[in-house]
Amino acid sequence: MRFLFAALLLAGCLPDLGGYAVGERRDAGPRPDVGPGVDGGGAGVDGGGGGDDCAPAPTCVGGCPRPWLLATVEDLPGGAECGGRVLRWSLGSREEACLCGALDAAGDLPTLPRTLGFVPPETVVVAAQDGVVAIDARDDSVAWDSPGVGMMPRDVFPMEDLDGGPLAAIAWSNSGFDDIRVVHAHGRDSGRLEHEWQTNGGELPVGLGVVSMSASPFDPQHVRTLKINGGWAAADADPYTRTLFDDPYHTVSRDGFFLQTISAFHWDGTYRVVWTGERTDVSPRRSEVYTYRSTTVRVDNRVPLGDTCDEGSDALPYDATCEFVHAVPHPLHDTDLFAICSWASGERRVLRMEHISQTCHDLIEQRDVFDSARITRLAIALDDYWDAL
Repeated sequence: MRFLFAALLLAGCLPDLGGYAVGERRDAGPRPDVGPGVDGGGAGVDGGGGGDDCAPAPTCVGGCPRPWLLATVEDLPGGAECGGRVLRWSLGSREEACLCGALDAAGDLPTLPRTLGFVPPETVVVAAQDGVVAIDARDDSVAWDSPGVGMMPRDVFPMEDLDGGPLAAIAWSNSGFDDIRVVHAHGRDSGRLEHEWQTNGGELPVGLGVVSMSASPFDPQHVRTLKINGGWAAADADPYTRTLFDDPYHTVSRDGFFLQTISAFHWDGTYRVVWTGERTDVSPRRSEVYTYRSTTVRVDNRVPLGDTCDEGSDALPYDATCEFVHAVPHPLHDTDLFAICSWASGERRVLRMEHISQTCHDLIEQRDVFDSARITRLAIALDDYWDAL
Protein backbone atom coordinates (compact mmCIF):
# COMPACT_ATOMS: atom_id res chain seq x y z
CA MET A 1 0.00 0.00 0.00
CA ARG A 2 1.09 3.56 -0.57
CA PHE A 3 0.64 6.20 2.09
CA LEU A 4 -0.17 9.23 -0.05
CA PHE A 5 -1.03 12.61 1.35
CA ALA A 6 -2.69 15.54 -0.38
CA ALA A 7 -0.39 18.39 0.48
CA LEU A 8 0.45 21.97 -0.29
CA LEU A 9 4.02 22.13 -1.58
CA LEU A 10 5.68 24.85 0.44
CA ALA A 11 7.75 27.11 -1.75
CA GLY A 12 11.28 27.99 -0.72
CA CYS A 13 14.26 29.85 -2.10
CA LEU A 14 16.23 27.53 -4.33
CA PRO A 15 19.88 28.06 -5.16
CA ASP A 16 20.91 29.38 -8.54
CA LEU A 17 19.98 26.74 -11.10
CA GLY A 18 22.26 28.07 -13.78
CA GLY A 19 25.12 25.72 -12.96
CA TYR A 20 23.51 22.41 -13.79
CA ALA A 21 24.03 20.93 -17.24
CA VAL A 22 22.45 18.15 -19.25
CA GLY A 23 24.77 15.60 -20.78
CA GLU A 24 24.19 16.67 -24.38
CA ARG A 25 26.74 19.44 -23.99
CA ARG A 26 29.42 16.82 -23.47
CA ASP A 27 30.68 14.10 -25.72
CA ALA A 28 28.14 11.53 -24.57
CA GLY A 29 28.52 9.13 -27.47
CA PRO A 30 29.27 5.45 -27.04
CA ARG A 31 32.74 4.59 -25.83
CA PRO A 32 34.84 2.26 -27.97
CA ASP A 33 34.74 -0.49 -25.32
CA VAL A 34 31.06 -0.11 -24.48
CA GLY A 35 28.32 -1.77 -26.48
CA PRO A 36 24.58 -2.16 -26.00
CA GLY A 37 23.42 -3.77 -22.78
CA VAL A 38 21.64 -7.07 -22.36
CA ASP A 39 18.83 -7.76 -19.86
CA GLY A 40 18.76 -4.58 -17.88
CA GLY A 41 21.82 -2.60 -18.81
CA GLY A 42 25.51 -2.99 -18.96
CA ALA A 43 27.70 -3.00 -22.00
CA GLY A 44 29.09 -5.68 -24.22
CA VAL A 45 28.81 -9.40 -23.55
CA ASP A 46 30.47 -9.06 -20.17
CA GLY A 47 28.58 -5.98 -19.01
CA GLY A 48 31.05 -3.39 -20.19
CA GLY A 49 34.59 -3.27 -21.49
CA GLY A 50 37.41 -5.70 -21.01
CA GLY A 51 39.10 -4.34 -17.90
CA ASP A 52 42.22 -2.17 -17.72
CA ASP A 53 44.78 -0.96 -15.20
CA CYS A 54 42.08 1.09 -13.47
CA ALA A 55 39.37 -1.55 -13.16
CA PRO A 56 39.31 -5.33 -12.75
CA ALA A 57 38.26 -7.43 -15.72
CA PRO A 58 34.53 -8.23 -15.82
CA THR A 59 33.44 -11.77 -15.04
CA CYS A 60 29.82 -11.59 -16.24
CA VAL A 61 28.96 -13.40 -19.45
CA GLY A 62 25.90 -12.50 -21.48
CA GLY A 63 25.19 -9.03 -20.14
CA CYS A 64 24.74 -7.36 -16.77
CA PRO A 65 21.17 -7.98 -15.61
CA ARG A 66 19.82 -6.24 -12.53
CA PRO A 67 19.63 -6.13 -9.58
CA TRP A 68 23.09 -4.57 -9.27
CA LEU A 69 25.36 -3.97 -6.34
CA LEU A 70 27.19 -0.66 -6.91
CA ALA A 71 30.27 0.72 -5.16
CA THR A 72 32.00 4.09 -5.48
CA VAL A 73 35.80 4.07 -5.70
CA GLU A 74 37.98 7.12 -5.03
CA ASP A 75 41.40 7.68 -6.60
CA LEU A 76 43.37 9.05 -3.66
CA PRO A 77 45.79 11.96 -4.27
CA GLY A 78 49.19 10.95 -5.59
CA GLY A 79 47.81 7.68 -6.90
CA ALA A 80 47.23 6.00 -10.20
CA GLU A 81 45.43 8.95 -11.85
CA CYS A 82 42.58 6.62 -12.74
CA GLY A 83 39.90 8.98 -11.54
CA GLY A 84 36.73 7.91 -9.77
CA ARG A 85 35.00 4.66 -10.63
CA VAL A 86 31.72 2.87 -9.98
CA LEU A 87 32.03 -0.89 -9.64
CA ARG A 88 29.02 -3.02 -10.59
CA TRP A 89 28.07 -6.56 -9.73
CA SER A 90 25.13 -8.39 -11.27
CA LEU A 91 23.30 -10.29 -8.53
CA GLY A 92 22.07 -13.29 -10.48
CA SER A 93 21.47 -15.36 -7.36
CA ARG A 94 22.20 -15.38 -3.65
CA GLU A 95 25.42 -17.33 -4.11
CA GLU A 96 26.80 -15.77 -7.26
CA ALA A 97 27.63 -12.13 -8.02
CA CYS A 98 29.52 -11.56 -11.25
CA LEU A 99 31.48 -8.37 -11.93
CA CYS A 100 30.30 -6.11 -14.76
CA GLY A 101 32.30 -3.40 -16.45
CA ALA A 102 33.07 -0.38 -14.26
CA LEU A 103 31.49 3.03 -14.94
CA ASP A 104 33.36 6.34 -15.02
CA ALA A 105 30.98 8.65 -16.96
CA ALA A 106 33.26 8.50 -20.01
CA GLY A 107 36.10 9.87 -17.88
CA ASP A 108 34.05 12.70 -16.32
CA LEU A 109 33.43 11.14 -12.91
CA PRO A 110 34.87 13.13 -9.96
CA THR A 111 38.17 11.83 -8.64
CA LEU A 112 36.82 11.46 -5.09
CA PRO A 113 33.23 10.16 -5.33
CA ARG A 114 31.87 9.85 -1.80
CA THR A 115 28.44 8.28 -2.30
CA LEU A 116 25.98 7.13 -4.94
CA GLY A 117 22.44 5.99 -5.65
CA PHE A 118 20.32 4.63 -8.49
CA VAL A 119 17.14 6.03 -10.05
CA PRO A 120 15.31 3.57 -12.34
CA PRO A 121 15.44 2.73 -15.11
CA GLU A 122 19.09 3.50 -15.95
CA THR A 123 20.52 6.43 -13.95
CA VAL A 124 23.45 6.05 -11.55
CA VAL A 125 23.91 9.28 -9.55
CA VAL A 126 27.37 9.88 -8.05
CA ALA A 127 28.05 12.70 -5.58
CA ALA A 128 31.36 14.25 -4.54
CA GLN A 129 32.26 17.41 -2.67
CA ASP A 130 32.99 19.16 -5.95
CA GLY A 131 29.85 18.10 -7.81
CA VAL A 132 27.26 15.56 -8.87
CA VAL A 133 27.32 13.43 -12.02
CA ALA A 134 24.40 11.36 -13.29
CA ILE A 135 25.49 8.45 -15.47
CA ASP A 136 23.37 6.81 -18.14
CA ALA A 137 24.33 3.22 -17.38
CA ARG A 138 23.36 2.03 -20.85
CA ASP A 139 26.48 3.55 -22.43
CA ASP A 140 28.40 5.10 -19.48
CA SER A 141 27.72 8.64 -20.71
CA VAL A 142 26.95 11.76 -18.68
CA ALA A 143 23.19 12.26 -18.43
CA TRP A 144 23.58 15.53 -16.48
CA ASP A 145 25.83 17.11 -13.92
CA SER A 146 25.58 19.73 -11.20
CA PRO A 147 28.29 21.73 -9.42
CA GLY A 148 29.23 21.31 -5.78
CA VAL A 149 27.37 23.28 -3.12
CA GLY A 150 30.25 23.85 -0.68
CA MET A 151 29.21 20.86 1.42
CA MET A 152 29.94 17.12 1.72
CA PRO A 153 27.50 14.57 0.25
CA ARG A 154 26.43 11.79 2.62
CA ASP A 155 23.66 9.86 0.85
CA VAL A 156 22.00 9.58 -2.56
CA PHE A 157 18.64 7.86 -2.95
CA PRO A 158 15.58 7.78 -5.24
CA MET A 159 12.21 9.27 -4.36
CA GLU A 160 9.17 10.78 -6.08
CA ASP A 161 7.50 14.16 -6.28
CA LEU A 162 3.79 14.71 -5.61
CA ASP A 163 2.95 13.76 -9.20
CA GLY A 164 4.98 10.55 -9.08
CA GLY A 165 7.89 12.02 -11.04
CA PRO A 166 11.30 10.42 -10.33
CA LEU A 167 13.83 12.38 -8.29
CA ALA A 168 17.45 11.87 -7.29
CA ALA A 169 17.78 13.08 -3.68
CA ILE A 170 21.19 14.07 -2.28
CA ALA A 171 21.76 14.67 1.44
CA TRP A 172 24.51 17.19 2.24
CA SER A 173 26.35 18.01 5.48
CA ASN A 174 28.80 20.77 6.32
CA SER A 175 32.43 19.72 5.82
CA GLY A 176 33.84 18.24 8.99
CA PHE A 177 30.39 17.53 10.48
CA ASP A 178 28.11 14.48 10.31
CA ASP A 179 24.75 16.25 10.62
CA ILE A 180 22.79 16.46 7.39
CA ARG A 181 21.70 20.06 6.87
CA VAL A 182 19.97 20.03 3.49
CA VAL A 183 18.55 17.62 0.91
CA HIS A 184 18.54 18.55 -2.77
CA ALA A 185 16.12 16.72 -5.06
CA HIS A 186 17.03 16.78 -8.76
CA GLY A 187 14.83 15.71 -11.65
CA ARG A 188 16.02 12.33 -12.85
CA ASP A 189 16.15 13.25 -16.52
CA SER A 190 16.84 16.99 -16.50
CA GLY A 191 19.11 17.27 -13.47
CA ARG A 192 17.21 20.43 -12.55
CA LEU A 193 17.11 21.21 -8.84
CA GLU A 194 13.41 20.75 -8.10
CA HIS A 195 13.45 20.98 -4.29
CA GLU A 196 15.70 22.13 -1.48
CA TRP A 197 14.67 20.79 1.94
CA GLN A 198 16.31 22.05 5.12
CA THR A 199 16.54 19.70 8.10
CA ASN A 200 16.80 22.19 10.96
CA GLY A 201 13.58 24.14 11.17
CA GLY A 202 12.82 23.51 7.51
CA GLU A 203 10.77 21.20 5.33
CA LEU A 204 12.24 18.03 6.85
CA PRO A 205 11.21 18.30 10.53
CA VAL A 206 14.02 16.15 11.91
CA GLY A 207 16.27 18.72 13.58
CA LEU A 208 19.97 18.27 14.26
CA GLY A 209 21.69 14.92 14.67
CA VAL A 210 20.43 13.17 11.50
CA VAL A 211 23.52 11.50 10.06
CA SER A 212 22.15 9.25 7.30
CA MET A 213 19.15 9.05 4.96
CA SER A 214 17.65 6.54 2.59
CA ALA A 215 14.66 5.88 0.41
CA SER A 216 11.69 5.03 2.59
CA PRO A 217 10.49 1.43 2.18
CA PHE A 218 6.96 2.62 3.03
CA ASP A 219 6.31 5.55 0.70
CA PRO A 220 8.24 6.93 -2.31
CA GLN A 221 7.51 10.53 -1.24
CA HIS A 222 9.05 10.06 2.20
CA VAL A 223 12.65 10.13 3.41
CA ARG A 224 13.96 7.46 5.82
CA THR A 225 16.18 9.08 8.46
CA LEU A 226 18.63 8.00 11.16
CA LYS A 227 19.14 10.30 14.15
CA ILE A 228 21.83 9.85 16.80
CA ASN A 229 22.16 11.23 20.33
CA GLY A 230 18.93 10.01 21.85
CA GLY A 231 17.06 10.01 18.56
CA TRP A 232 15.62 7.22 16.47
CA ALA A 233 17.18 4.38 14.51
CA ALA A 234 14.68 4.97 11.71
CA ALA A 235 11.77 7.33 11.14
CA ASP A 236 10.04 8.64 8.03
CA ALA A 237 9.74 12.32 7.15
CA ASP A 238 7.49 13.83 4.49
CA PRO A 239 9.02 17.05 3.13
CA TYR A 240 5.87 17.91 1.19
CA THR A 241 3.75 18.20 4.35
CA ARG A 242 6.58 18.86 6.84
CA THR A 243 5.50 15.78 8.80
CA LEU A 244 7.59 13.36 10.87
CA PHE A 245 6.19 9.83 11.14
CA ASP A 246 7.39 8.14 14.30
CA ASP A 247 4.40 5.78 14.55
CA PRO A 248 4.17 3.20 13.06
CA TYR A 249 7.38 3.72 11.09
CA HIS A 250 9.59 4.39 14.08
CA THR A 251 12.49 2.15 15.08
CA VAL A 252 14.08 2.98 18.43
CA SER A 253 17.79 2.80 19.07
CA ARG A 254 19.34 0.90 21.99
CA ASP A 255 21.52 2.23 24.76
CA GLY A 256 25.15 1.74 23.80
CA PHE A 257 24.42 1.46 20.06
CA PHE A 258 25.98 4.26 17.99
CA LEU A 259 24.40 3.94 14.54
CA GLN A 260 26.08 5.60 11.56
CA THR A 261 24.41 4.68 8.24
CA ILE A 262 21.02 3.43 7.04
CA SER A 263 19.83 1.84 3.79
CA ALA A 264 16.27 0.70 3.03
CA PHE A 265 13.86 -0.38 0.30
CA HIS A 266 10.78 -2.54 -0.32
CA TRP A 267 11.38 -5.40 -2.72
CA ASP A 268 9.56 -8.62 -3.59
CA GLY A 269 7.04 -8.14 -0.79
CA THR A 270 9.59 -7.51 1.97
CA TYR A 271 10.55 -4.35 3.87
CA ARG A 272 14.33 -4.25 4.32
CA VAL A 273 16.43 -1.92 6.49
CA VAL A 274 20.17 -2.21 7.22
CA TRP A 275 22.33 -0.08 9.52
CA THR A 276 26.02 0.09 10.36
CA GLY A 277 27.24 1.21 13.75
CA GLU A 278 29.29 0.53 16.86
CA ARG A 279 28.60 -1.02 20.24
CA THR A 280 29.88 1.65 22.60
CA ASP A 281 28.84 -0.24 25.73
CA VAL A 282 31.58 -2.86 25.32
CA SER A 283 35.35 -2.55 25.50
CA PRO A 284 36.88 -2.41 23.00
CA ARG A 285 34.13 -0.94 20.86
CA ARG A 286 32.80 -3.36 18.27
CA SER A 287 31.64 -2.40 14.78
CA GLU A 288 28.48 -4.23 13.71
CA VAL A 289 25.78 -4.43 11.04
CA TYR A 290 22.10 -4.45 12.00
CA THR A 291 19.28 -5.69 9.78
CA TYR A 292 15.55 -6.30 9.86
CA ARG A 293 13.14 -7.61 7.28
CA SER A 294 9.38 -7.96 7.45
CA THR A 295 6.44 -8.60 5.15
CA THR A 296 4.24 -6.18 7.14
CA VAL A 297 4.73 -2.61 8.33
CA ARG A 298 6.47 -2.89 11.68
CA VAL A 299 5.34 -0.87 14.67
CA ASP A 300 7.55 0.83 17.27
CA ASN A 301 10.41 -1.50 18.20
CA ARG A 302 14.11 -1.48 18.98
CA VAL A 303 16.84 -1.84 16.39
CA PRO A 304 17.87 -5.53 16.23
CA LEU A 305 21.04 -6.97 17.70
CA GLY A 306 24.12 -6.70 15.50
CA ASP A 307 26.07 -9.04 13.24
CA THR A 308 29.80 -9.39 12.67
CA CYS A 309 31.97 -11.52 10.40
CA ASP A 310 32.54 -14.54 12.63
CA GLU A 311 33.99 -16.75 9.91
CA GLY A 312 34.90 -16.70 6.23
CA SER A 313 33.59 -18.81 3.39
CA ASP A 314 36.24 -21.42 4.21
CA ALA A 315 34.64 -21.89 7.68
CA LEU A 316 37.77 -20.46 9.33
CA PRO A 317 37.75 -17.36 11.57
CA TYR A 318 37.50 -14.23 9.45
CA ASP A 319 40.96 -12.74 9.09
CA ALA A 320 40.13 -9.09 9.80
CA THR A 321 38.43 -7.12 12.54
CA CYS A 322 36.07 -5.04 10.44
CA GLU A 323 34.98 -1.50 10.81
CA PHE A 324 31.80 -1.57 8.76
CA VAL A 325 31.80 1.61 6.68
CA HIS A 326 28.47 1.04 4.94
CA ALA A 327 25.97 -1.75 4.30
CA VAL A 328 22.94 -2.41 2.08
CA PRO A 329 20.36 -5.21 1.98
CA HIS A 330 20.66 -8.11 -0.46
CA PRO A 331 17.57 -7.77 -2.67
CA LEU A 332 17.38 -11.48 -3.53
CA HIS A 333 17.76 -12.91 -0.04
CA ASP A 334 15.97 -11.58 3.02
CA THR A 335 18.70 -12.44 5.52
CA ASP A 336 21.84 -11.50 3.58
CA LEU A 337 23.48 -8.12 3.09
CA PHE A 338 26.48 -6.44 1.51
CA ALA A 339 28.97 -4.32 3.44
CA ILE A 340 32.26 -2.44 3.17
CA CYS A 341 34.77 -3.74 5.72
CA SER A 342 37.73 -1.52 6.61
CA TRP A 343 40.89 -2.94 8.18
CA ALA A 344 42.94 -1.00 10.69
CA SER A 345 45.55 -0.58 7.92
CA GLY A 346 43.02 1.30 5.77
CA GLU A 347 42.49 -1.58 3.36
CA ARG A 348 38.83 -2.04 2.48
CA ARG A 349 36.89 -4.89 0.94
CA VAL A 350 33.33 -5.43 -0.27
CA LEU A 351 31.76 -8.53 1.24
CA ARG A 352 28.50 -10.44 1.42
CA MET A 353 27.37 -11.37 4.92
CA GLU A 354 25.02 -14.22 5.72
CA HIS A 355 22.93 -12.98 8.63
CA ILE A 356 22.04 -16.42 10.05
CA SER A 357 25.56 -17.87 10.17
CA GLN A 358 27.41 -14.51 10.21
CA THR A 359 29.67 -15.93 7.52
CA CYS A 360 31.34 -13.40 5.22
CA HIS A 361 32.32 -13.87 1.58
CA ASP A 362 34.71 -11.38 -0.03
CA LEU A 363 33.67 -9.87 -3.37
CA ILE A 364 36.69 -7.63 -3.92
CA GLU A 365 39.55 -5.92 -2.10
CA GLN A 366 40.21 -2.32 -3.07
CA ARG A 367 43.87 -3.00 -3.87
CA ASP A 368 42.58 -5.30 -6.64
CA VAL A 369 40.85 -2.30 -8.26
CA PHE A 370 43.99 -0.14 -8.48
CA ASP A 371 46.76 0.79 -6.05
CA SER A 372 45.38 4.13 -4.90
CA ALA A 373 41.72 3.09 -4.80
CA ARG A 374 39.47 3.55 -1.77
CA ILE A 375 35.96 2.07 -1.73
CA THR A 376 33.56 4.56 -0.14
CA ARG A 377 29.90 3.60 -0.49
CA LEU A 378 27.44 0.96 -1.73
CA ALA A 379 24.03 1.06 -3.39
CA ILE A 380 21.55 -1.45 -4.78
CA ALA A 381 20.14 -0.78 -8.26
CA LEU A 382 16.54 -2.00 -8.54
CA ASP A 383 13.84 -1.56 -11.16
CA ASP A 384 11.41 -0.40 -8.43
CA TYR A 385 12.32 0.46 -4.83
CA TRP A 386 8.69 0.27 -3.70
CA ASP A 387 7.84 -2.98 -5.44
CA ALA A 388 4.22 -4.08 -4.95
CA LEU A 389 3.38 -1.45 -2.31
